[in-house]
Amino acid sequence: MRYKKWLVVVLCFFCYSVNAISMDEYLRQKMLTSYDNLNVKLEHCRHQRVKIVKDEIKSAWLASLSQEKKVMVVSILSEMANDKCVAAEKARYSQDLLNYVAESGDKTRLDEWLKMQKTYRPQALEPAFQQLDMQQIEKLSATPPFNTPFNPLQLMGVYQ
Repeated sequence: MRYKKWLVVVLCFFCYSVNAISMDEYLRQKMLTSYDNLNVKLEHCRHQRVKIVKDEIKSAWLASLSQEKKVMVVSILSEMANDKCVAAEKARYSQDLLNYVAESGDKTRLDEWLKMQKTYRPQALEPAFQQLDMQQIEKLSATPPFNTPFNPLQLMGVYQ
């Protein structure tokens, strides 16, 4: 009878060990789940993009920019609107990613995330990009129609 009890205890321990998950693996799974949630929200935001007509744009500053700078500003504004739309999911993924990296030391996804967070611009346009007034862009990003996701290519068509 004693052997049966010990066998049950050993089997229970073995079953628990098989189902146990390490801290690294737990944090990795949590990070991957939050990344999936972020991508689902990004797709949702993409489908919610509004069409902008020229009459909705009330910015003399934006109108005064060269075509090259307008393209850059519209691109930044679109990125900012998307970031607002996914802010909660992006914050959750960032936190889960940091927790995973801190515990595991695996920086692969962190390095990728850092690259993705940088605003894209061709190297040839870097001087023009550095001349942009980010305070003006920030103000615009808080006002309609730039405060919700929009298609930057459609908007640039408005300026043609």
